[in-house]
Amino acid sequence: MTSSLVINVSNYVSPYCYSLLRAEPYTSCDFKCWYCYSRWYWRTISVNVNNSTITLVKKFVKSVMRRGLKPIPLRLSTLSDPFHSLEAKAKASLIVLKECLKHEYPIIINTKGVLYIRKPWYNVVKKLLDRALAILQVSITTINDSISKLLEVNAPPPSERLKVLRSMSSTDLPIVIRLSPFIPYVSTYPNIKELTSLFKDLNIKHVIVEGLRLEPKDINKLLKTLKLKIKIDLQSYSLVSDSGVVKISLKSLLREYITLYRELKNVGITFATCKEGLYNIHTSPDCCGIYLMNNDNVALRPTLYEIYNYIKTYGPIDLNKLDEIFYKVICVNRLCDDTLTQYPRVVSKTLRNHERRLIKVLKDSTLLHKICPVLKLRDNLIIVNDLTRSL
Repeated sequence: MTSSLVINVSNYVSPYCYSLLRAEPYTSCDFKCWYCYSRWYWRTISVNVNNSTITLVKKFVKSVMRRGLKPIPLRLSTLSDPFHSLEAKAKASLIVLKECLKHEYPIIINTKGVLYIRKPWYNVVKKLLDRALAILQVSITTINDSISKLLEVNAPPPSERLKVLRSMSSTDLPIVIRLSPFIPYVSTYPNIKELTSLFKDLNIKHVIVEGLRLEPKDINKLLKTLKLKIKIDLQSYSLVSDSGVVKISLKSLLREYITLYRELKNVGITFATCKEGLYNIHTSPDCCGIYLMNNDNVALRPTLYEIYNYIKTYGPIDLNKLDEIFYKVICVNRLCDDTLTQYPRVVSKTLRNHERRLIKVLKDSTLLHKICPVLKLRDNLIIVNDLTRSL
């Protein structure tokens, strides 16, 4: 259980994420997804209301808005689904959403649930979306109900999630699909062209992909259960040691990622990868779809994406000039350095540590290339890497 508002510093999070603030209204979730990442972070599996987090969120939101600062988008949520069965009774997520609406505070809603289509949740969510104060990320591993039942035991079937989205498709709301965790040929069932056509029909604005990661015994069991007839390569998820967690290799993901990116681009839907660093196939200003919000009124930190875009525009970055370029150019209009001190200490100290970790990754050739394959450190220069040669 955690009451921290800031996601922990790590090599995989600190260089990537624009918003690192989370609102976790529950201590766990009852969807029982096979691949659930929360078991690596939570100390409890009991599903209860996380009252300490709700209190922190309320205080933080009020403090930021009272100081007249640009709000840093919250994430609802990162380790538990905000709309699992207990929410119908406890309404903890609704409390957070109402608080955001009351103070006009931006929030990223991420869910496999469908409760948000019912009143009173719908009234609040719709107002947030209408006012560009929220984006709704609907997470789907596959649109195949039978396979989903194996992977996401108690979650609503994808057909139900899509039915809810269809009921909203006539509106021009900032709705995002997360194909997560992404499993080759499973997440793109029945095929990429039909999937893309479906998303276009549902008026989806943005699609995010994030590859599967699990313990070796579980991932092999999962792939065997799915009866996939293709070879999927695995690699260690850890960057510095053997953590006992593996992920689907970039080589096994890249072909479908590129095809999906092209098909989505053809129909006007933006695309991004999550924690993959494949910025050469991103078609959006940020990975999460925050650009669909009122972007002028939110505070976003710099990430590796800004480094990539700088190099594409101005050329390689000399490590000797990295700090100067980062703080005097890349940090302009971004949440970093002295700007952080204006925010409540409950978040500013950890956000500064995230910033330091990002700089550390940029100065480490091994970490940088593993985290972000399209960037490379060579002869003391950070350069854009040609993936076609490195993969």
